[in-house]
Amino acid sequence: MEVFQTMVNTLVKSGRTRQAYDLYLLLKGKGRHPNAVILDMLVFALAEIGEVDIAYSLLKELRSRLGYLRPEIFNAVVKAYALQKRFDDVANVIHDMENDGVQYSVVTYNTLIDMLGKCGNLSEAMQLYRGMREGGINPDVFTFTTMIDVLGRANLAEEAYELFKEMKLLGVKPNVITFNALFKILGKSGHIHGIISLVDEMAEHGISPDAFTFSSLIDSLGRASRITEAKGLFERIKSKTGAIDVVTYTALIKALNRGGDFISSVSYFNEMRACGYPPNLVAYSTIIDGLAKAGRLEEAYSYFLEMEQLGCFPNVIIYNTLIHNYAKAGKGDFVEQLMEGLQAKGLCPDPYTYCGLIDGYGKSGNLEKAQQVFRCLKQQSSPCLTVAVCNSMLAALLRESHIDEALELFYSMPDYDCEPNIRTFTLISSPVKKTGRLADIHKITELQKLLCKR
Repeated sequence: MEVFQTMVNTLVKSGRTRQAYDLYLLLKGKGRHPNAVILDMLVFALAEIGEVDIAYSLLKELRSRLGYLRPEIFNAVVKAYALQKRFDDVANVIHDMENDGVQYSVVTYNTLIDMLGKCGNLSEAMQLYRGMREGGINPDVFTFTTMIDVLGRANLAEEAYELFKEMKLLGVKPNVITFNALFKILGKSGHIHGIISLVDEMAEHGISPDAFTFSSLIDSLGRASRITEAKGLFERIKSKTGAIDVVTYTALIKALNRGGDFISSVSYFNEMRACGYPPNLVAYSTIIDGLAKAGRLEEAYSYFLEMEQLGCFPNVIIYNTLIHNYAKAGKGDFVEQLMEGLQAKGLCPDPYTYCGLIDGYGKSGNLEKAQQVFRCLKQQSSPCLTVAVCNSMLAALLRESHIDEALELFYSMPDYDCEPNIRTFTLISSPVKKTGRLADIHKITELQKLLCKR
């Protein structure tokens, strides 16, 4: 049996767990009973590779032989089931633990708290945490980080920060994941001073920050129109931690675009390059999008040409941005040039391309061009003829008060396999009501009721 034990051990350590299990089955098939050490090894190894049902069956076999198992082996199976979100199976293993009188370890508590948090069971997660403390089990950094994340999911930023302070009082040192969880929560709730304080604290503890997290924070501030704070946080991070990269710069540029500060967005884009961070596809897409939407089309197009020259080839999203905004500016010839360029590069126009094209032409008063694009899609039975594209055409027609044509399109949408959605009804209802067309108003109302029932 020692020879087999050595073989199983070697196979497991070399990552050949399935072969180790096959060897175990071979032994059993010959009427040999592998010892507890082999079973123990296999439970851990199988749980680790996600073969948790087999691991659990071996755990049960081990229980029947020994009568009592240490917490670690239960924890391995509990964690594996939790990772697969098989919470009923987690409950079964926990039931076995409790029946055997096995005490929860910190790993058990951590796994269960994490599982409950992801299921949205905040009160049960808190209850487990308190039970852990009362039972004399000291929480570790994973416990606190998980609980902070759980509180964040429930938008309890102040409670999460209080727990962070409790963690430090107990002498548990936070790690970068703990700080990341807090940054996410505080950014979401707008606790800017708390974020700045944490940035300083990270620097004092010598903890290497995560640039992606800071990017998310800056992006959150931008979405909340807190552009000054986003800019201030960026500068603070840059001076205190140096955790700045192309992703962080891009997040700030996006925030500045939202705030209409295009001078600063261009300035930071140039600074990014000067600091040795070559712009990537997302960075170029961000600066082009901001400038194009602001009507600064020549600047946007210059970055488009620059990225091509540097071998960073535009994707369909960048083309869509330029096509929409050039169409909106009434630059029909240039739009056609962009469409040809898109297809010459092997890129396929998508529904957003045609939405942008029709919407842009419509907003520039070039309804005939918008209708021409839409007719081509109909004639080709294009898969790009979606409800969103129909809505763009509908909006363009209604903008010019072409009620008859708008109604004709609305009623024919099912012929294109395009079922009207809430936006469709929002677009068509008010203009038709203003015309007093009672039959159409009644029909639209009935169709809308049918949509709401689904």
